[in-house]
Amino acid sequence: MRARHLAPREQRLIEALFDQGRSCSTIAAELGRDARTVRREARGITRRLLDPRFDFVVVHADAWRPTRKRIAEALYVHGLGLRRTARELGLSLYSVRRHRDAIEALFEARVHAAQ
Repeated sequence: MRARHLAPREQRLIEALFDQGRSCSTIAAELGRDARTVRREARGITRRLLDPRFDFVVVHADAWRPTRKRIAEALYVHGLGLRRTARELGLSLYSVRRHRDAIEALFEARVHAAQ
């Protein structure tokens, strides 16, 4: 299951929705959170899980250098933005963008090779 690569909180939300069949409203009530916020989070996580780049990073990141792997996981697995990734990893925004561009190029090359 793809959800095992998510942060624990996100994993629990996805499991509650899809494995247990609970509604966002029920989950929100149990967590004491707004249902719209839970729905928005669930849509974002689901969108990320269904993105082919998510699988690409999960499968190939172990072969990359540590910095590229950390950036790829932050961007594509955990859904962080460029600026937050740079800040949390202690890297420049320029460096994060360059690695993101390289990851995108690797992904595109893999997609074109498969066709």
